[in-house]
Amino acid sequence: MYAMQSHQRDTTSDLAAGLTDLALEAIAGTSVPRDSVETELRLWHTLEAELERDHRWQRSNTGRGEAVPAGQDLRQVVCRAARQVAGAMK
Repeated sequence: MYAMQSHQRDTTSDLAAGLTDLALEAIAGTSVPRDSVETELRLWHTLEAELERDHRWQRSNTGRGEAVPAGQDLRQVVCRAARQVAGAMK
């Protein structure tokens, strides 16, 4: 069980890292500095939390949770994370 949870966390972390650039684009035009390491780290960790939240929701509502959400779901995750970070850094 521990190995599965660790693998899920690694997958989620890798996916969040890959989505960070999209989230940076999503905050373009806001007062949040796009070129700061702090912004990138906040986005990455927020994306990770949102992906895990979606995974838990899928598992509780369908009885099975897929490691990677579908494309539309990923867009929603990126938008939620970008809004959270932009709101927190104003």
